[in-house]
Amino acid sequence: MGTLINQTLKRRVTLPSRALVGRGNSAAVRISDPLVSGEHATIWWDGSDWVIRDLASRNGTFVDGVRLESGQTRALDPGSIVGFGKKDGWQVGDVRAPVARAKSRKGDAIEESDGFLCLPDAEDPKVILYRNPMGQWQVDEDGETRALSGTEIRVGDVLYQLDLPRAHVATMDAGRGASASDLALRFSVSLDEEHVQVETRVGVTWQALKPRAHHYLLLTLARVYLDDTESGAEQRGWVHVDDLCKMVGVSLGLLNMQVLRIRREIEGLGVLGAADVIERRPLSSTLRLAVDDVEVKTLA
Repeated sequence: MGTLINQTLKRRVTLPSRALVGRGNSAAVRISDPLVSGEHATIWWDGSDWVIRDLASRNGTFVDGVRLESGQTRALDPGSIVGFGKKDGWQVGDVRAPVARAKSRKGDAIEESDGFLCLPDAEDPKVILYRNPMGQWQVDEDGETRALSGTEIRVGDVLYQLDLPRAHVATMDAGRGASASDLALRFSVSLDEEHVQVETRVGVTWQALKPRAHHYLLLTLARVYLDDTESGAEQRGWVHVDDLCKMVGVSLGLLNMQVLRIRREIEGLGVLGAADVIERRPLSSTLRLAVDDVEVKTLA
């Protein structure tokens, strides 16, 4: 996360994804110095760098001793010296990407963890915000996904103000383009079911995945699919989310979180349309594993 360090007080300020600097009450970095204008400068994350711009301040904004022209922007490097109304005063600390945050009217703040912003908390999330492969923010609520609109979101009776940074989106490799129907899954499970090894195949090569907690959910969906030998292709493997929560031993919120983690992991394999791997039937609270090539074996 981006930080500025006051050179005199050694005070470290963590920057939101877009921060106003000035003497005014609305400034995220408020500096009570007569040399600083009410709205002096702005610093923001542009998806790959922290950038600073002078806002026609009376006494200027400086980066490493050089005054910026009004409206001029400049990327900030770690260790650079920034001054507001004078040549120094602040040092650029961390320049990592900011994390997503949500803040309630009561002042409760929640931060993104491992790419997910869970509200009201990660123990039993009611609403989950995350980026899709194109860097756009999505909202998952009650197992339904929609595009985020606006900068506020209500969870129950609590309204949250969102601070969601832009994401730098890498160009997808030209060779990546397999669909969910090209995916094969192979599970190896210990007798006590403490260990689940998942191998995937997209094309001809098998790849072992690193162990993850959500693999037990994937295994459970695979077993439901394999055990359902009487249903036709369109009906095979569907299970109600309440029953699935009992099978896996998690709350509905954590179940939805694990579904999202599975989809993200499959996306990382180069599978387009990874959301189709775990299919949800609209208005029915049921889902299933939509992979035909599945094998489960128990290790002796």
